[in-house]
Amino acid sequence: MAFTIIIPGIVRLVAVKTPDEVLAVNDAGMVARSLSGRGGLVNRSTAAKLAVFRTPDGDIWPAFRDRLDPLRAAHQAALEAALSDVGPLLQRIAREIAELGGYVREGAAHRAAGVIVQQAVGRLFFADYAASEESYDAACTLQTWLSAGSWSFRAATWLVRTPPRLQWPTS
Repeated sequence: MAFTIIIPGIVRLVAVKTPDEVLAVNDAGMVARSLSGRGGLVNRSTAAKLAVFRTPDGDIWPAFRDRLDPLRAAHQAALEAALSDVGPLLQRIAREIAELGGYVREGAAHRAAGVIVQQAVGRLFFADYAASEESYDAACTLQTWLSAGSWSFRAATWLVRTPPRLQWPTS
């Protein structure tokens, strides 16, 4: 069963547990992925944290655009078309598949399994992508950073768990 925590001006958090609830929340019109920096404290903090994830020309990544944004729809359609042509994609990553097969069969490879997987996935999107120990370490660092959550989310969690006499007024 889903529950909602609302701290006006700071956060509106909905916790869901079942796949149907996840789908319902994802389809809700009020759920936004905006990097506008508008909204409550958590939205503004998240927008500031994710501002580094913009295209080189400063444009917002399609995943953070509004659901009905025409540019987002165009990017999704182009990506779907590119990833639907499976034959050439499998040929593009045949070497990595063979390398992973050798790793599974022999328990070892000339490079780390994570690097091999990173290269295979990267080559699905960019034919000339080349993973390295450094790129894999950077991806691990980024994942750790993103998984840590923002300070404002931790602060909001603290507020929710703090006894009422220590909380900020909510009205």
